[in-house]
Amino acid sequence: RLSEFDGRTIVTWKEGKSSYHIEGDLVLNLTIKLPRILPLPPGFNAIGSKIFERICRERLQQNLLDTKAAYIQWAETPTTK
Repeated sequence: RLSEFDGRTIVTWKEGKSSYHIEGDLVLNLTIKLPRILPLPPGFNAIGSKIFERICRERLQQNLLDTKAAYIQWAETPTTK
């Protein structure tokens, strides 16, 4: 592999008097193996930044959809008290 994305999402919640507060942190690392001497063309960083931004946005969107689905499933599950 020439490049690799590695990441994780940490979701936490706190219970209030009448509500819950859900918070998430997304960590995404990009590792690129480059040769020792590599002339980079102008604009290379800008292109790489756009790709990285798009990947982050897509992963964050999927994380939000997964969190929403998990919350709905949790909220619709009957509890015994």
